[in-house]
Amino acid sequence: MWSQNYTPVSGSLGLSAAVACLPLIVTLVLLAVFKRPAWLSALAGATTALLVALIVYGMPASMAFSTVGYGAAYGTLADHMDHFYCDPALSPDSGNGKVRNH
Repeated sequence: MWSQNYTPVSGSLGLSAAVACLPLIVTLVLLAVFKRPAWLSALAGATTALLVALIVYGMPASMAFSTVGYGAAYGTLADHMDHFYCDPALSPDSGNGKVRNH
């Protein structure tokens, strides 16, 4: 069992939180400043998160890589899951005038 250290950077909660924000900063800078595609920005952010988890927080590699896999699967499939659990009355071809937002 691995226990997360909440202050791995010099014992400082503030510095540790700043380092933990790096994946978000990388993603947003690539999107907003460098105008990169969303998929590339997300991939760079996920890679940064993986490196922060491994190097700074000392997360075991097996847990870190499985977390990336779960996150990728969720990100890929979550948008499609509403098709399995949707209300048939709100389907685009129901003829009731209500349209679901996708």
